[in-house]
Amino acid sequence: MHDGAPGQNLYGFDVVDFWELGFEMFRDRDRFGARFVRADVLADDGKLEEFEGWLDVVHIAMVSN
Repeated sequence: MHDGAPGQNLYGFDVVDFWELGFEMFRDRDRFGARFVRADVLADDGKLEEFEGWLDVVHIAMVSN
């Protein structure tokens, strides 16, 4: 961990799974620890219901509809 939250406390949501490319680029698969979920944050399809009410910080960027 550098400055910020430990990787195991982070969640990433995206409609595409570029996280595999990120692991290859940064070579940190064995120590990053974040959980990635393939989901559309704008969709009302229930995929994100398990996270409702307990995420402390949400950052959303580069969203189009």
